[in-house]
Amino acid sequence: MIDEWQPHASVTKIDISLLVWVCTQTFPDQPAQIADIDAAQQAQLASYIQCSEQQWQSVLGEIEDSKLVALAFFYTRAEEKWAAFTAGSDNPAIWIFRYLKKGQNLPEKSVIKQLKSETKNRFIPYGSVL
Repeated sequence: MIDEWQPHASVTKIDISLLVWVCTQTFPDQPAQIADIDAAQQAQLASYIQCSEQQWQSVLGEIEDSKLVALAFFYTRAEEKWAAFTAGSDNPAIWIFRYLKKGQNLPEKSVIKQLKSETKNRFIPYGSVL
């Protein structure tokens, strides 16, 4: 008997309190430092990568801009550290930077340069140029 492939269930709601907590554990000025999270938190945060940009945009407005930069660093660093966070052009850091750019609240260029230096993902921070 052959099993039927079932796609991952889509996450319907992003837990803002978990994202805010991760922001308080991730420091952009400490290169390669990442939040100390347990396996359940890691799985939950990785599942958010499956959420659409629209789902992310609706949540980002509820988090302070200064914390969003830390969240972008978390997802960038997590992609480098854990295979479950591999996202390429769908990395939440891209959705965060698009949100910040739209609100004209981008961090200083030195912060963006630091973020880019910590990843091999060519889409970070702004996504595909096309």
